[in-house]
Amino acid sequence: MDFTTSGFDQFEALNKVENFDITLKQKGRKKETAISGWDRDIKELKGITKQLKKTLCCSGNVVKLEKDDDKKDQEPELVIVLFGDHRDEVTKFMVEKLDIKEDNIIIHGA
Repeated sequence: MDFTTSGFDQFEALNKVENFDITLKQKGRKKETAISGWDRDIKELKGITKQLKKTLCCSGNVVKLEKDDDKKDQEPELVIVLFGDHRDEVTKFMVEKLDIKEDNIIIHGA
């Protein structure tokens, strides 16, 4: 059986090289872990966010960040924001569950 339709490779999105930034932001005593660099649609990111929230026992959401004035014609960047410091756990989750190479993940923050 051939499951491809009109030449579309169902695993094409998985084969793209994505570089991710995991950043720790602190507002007062509250910390947020932001994961940027996604090249996926919002529905898929909401599903990933749901898995992360369930695995890490935290709350979070998908945020649209507007581009600079120079790049207004581009789509807004989608970022997953989780509440708390989960940089190491997110990296482990992305490597194990999403099959993302650890070389493509950059961790920022002290």
